[in-house]
Amino acid sequence: MNFQRSRLPNSLRRMLTGATLVFSDTLSLLLAGAIAVGIRILLGRMLVPYGLPILREYRFSGTVESQYAIPLIVLIIIVFALRGLYDPINRGPVNELQSIATATSMIFMFVVSLSFILRSTELLSRFVIVLTWGLALGTIPLGRSIARSAFSHTRWWGELVAVATVGSPKIDFVKHLVRHPKIGVRPAALIDLGSPGADDPETIRAVLQELRASGAYPRRISCAMFVFEGSPLVTSNILNEFHDLFSRIILVGIAPEQRLNWSGAIDLAGVAGLEIRHNLLDRRAQIIKRTMDIILSALALIAFLPFGLLIAILIRIDSAGPVFFRQTRVGIRGNSFGMWKFRTMHTDAEKMLDPLLEADPSARAEWDEFQKLRDDPRITRLGRFLRRFSLDEIPQFWNVLMGEMSIVGPRPYFPDQREAYGTNQDFYTRVRPGVTGLWQVSERNQATFADRALIDAEYVRNWSIWFDLYILAKTPWVVLRGDRAY
Repeated sequence: MNFQRSRLPNSLRRMLTGATLVFSDTLSLLLAGAIAVGIRILLGRMLVPYGLPILREYRFSGTVESQYAIPLIVLIIIVFALRGLYDPINRGPVNELQSIATATSMIFMFVVSLSFILRSTELLSRFVIVLTWGLALGTIPLGRSIARSAFSHTRWWGELVAVATVGSPKIDFVKHLVRHPKIGVRPAALIDLGSPGADDPETIRAVLQELRASGAYPRRISCAMFVFEGSPLVTSNILNEFHDLFSRIILVGIAPEQRLNWSGAIDLAGVAGLEIRHNLLDRRAQIIKRTMDIILSALALIAFLPFGLLIAILIRIDSAGPVFFRQTRVGIRGNSFGMWKFRTMHTDAEKMLDPLLEADPSARAEWDEFQKLRDDPRITRLGRFLRRFSLDEIPQFWNVLMGEMSIVGPRPYFPDQREAYGTNQDFYTRVRPGVTGLWQVSERNQATFADRALIDAEYVRNWSIWFDLYILAKTPWVVLRGDRAY
């Protein structure tokens, strides 16, 4: 049993972490309001002279806006606190996004309804309220992400917990927590119950006595995380004995690559069960996802048209060959389709691969593991730039519009890579492959092909509209960084 002493009490850690998130949410709401007011003033100056009845002249006074803004921010913070959004332990980005969107929308709908009842439009524009609402759905999660990136490595962030290992878990959960400080969990004690006799009540009581003998330890830490791989009886005995020592106990029995964002506990007449939903099998969810794909891909093709024309000209100047490259990939239900990209390789790239791998054993090993080469001589000068910022994938929005791909989904693979997907191929072929996806915003090219298959299967198991929105929100930042793309 190992203990990590900390000078900061756990209560102070929780307070500082929560206060940081409160400050972040306040700034995010003020930013959303300021942008909304600015847009409203600009529209007023541009459109009111044309006599549009939906917009009256709007002038920012500051006094009236603050009279509404301060109570609104306080109300949002209170509701967020009641929903546990200021808990140091992060509930996960997807679940947090859903909770923020639900709570924020409920409050703003209440404010909009109240403005109709009180007829307060002469004092404050409902356009500003609605626009602030929409902007806040983006600024609040973004602000929290920035706050966690800035402060999660500090000594005062997060909550101290005890980590108890039961059996012989396949993962080193402590190292996992240390590598991901944004989770908000700081391991302060490691309790190994994997030795023989861990299911013996006397052994457990001996551990309890050692814990209580540590003095301030039980009062300092109120949460324990159990990483188990054993029988339900062993787990039940441990929980019974530790229940009086910790006010919160979190069971961890699933590896990180098998996390279930959309599981829920249910009561089966006194027997606890875990409900796992495959949302992508829901016909209504498929219709919603396809509708989003059509709208977003059409808008993307229009928005990227000027950039596409410029890229096409640069490709013709940089190297000989066509502008576009059409490649066979595997899609939904295992059907093959032609995926479009801007050409980033020399025209004889496919013929160059086998001789290249035969001449360089290290390149062969890298290809077998990642199905990619970091220093691939077949890529053109412009192609390296396009790949780094994923600009070569712009034409794939046409595949999305045609129903061959989705905006978000698993990364499309080649027909000769079917066997490499193994048993996870069944998950892959249930959905359309995506322009972006969980693999791209998490591991990208650092993951092996086998890891990529697991990540794609995880996406299918845990799909939801919120999951897609989370991936879409992370994509621009990952693309702009461009440090793991080749």
